[in-house]
Amino acid sequence: MDKKYLSVLAMHWRKLTCRYTTSPHLFEGDAEDAFIRVREKVKVPLYGCDCYAYALLASGFVDLVVESGLKPYDFLSLVPVIEGAGGSITDWEGNKLHWPVTSESRPTSFNVVAAGDARVHGQALEALRWH
Repeated sequence: MDKKYLSVLAMHWRKLTCRYTTSPHLFEGDAEDAFIRVREKVKVPLYGCDCYAYALLASGFVDLVVESGLKPYDFLSLVPVIEGAGGSITDWEGNKLHWPVTSESRPTSFNVVAAGDARVHGQALEALRWH
């Protein structure tokens, strides 16, 4: 039997077509302004899907996923899937996603960006940067 692997789609920012987020209403303040800068650069902004959007990205069907207010349990299991398919997933500052668990730790909110192409990821980080 042939093995089938997940593989992200290499894409240039100027040709970026599909971007997912759960809902545009989850962004507030500076995060909303940053999200709008990214939304204006894509041809097809798509909404809904939650974690399915990351599976679409890992399979090469989506170019970019931008989220705000995620909890660690929303994204930590997705990191090896995205990275294993050749993509990038970080917080909006480009930091690796992690959550140090202690007996006192409580889930905090994270802003997450995932892309199938390292260049697109970098350009999305630039667009998301607070001004």
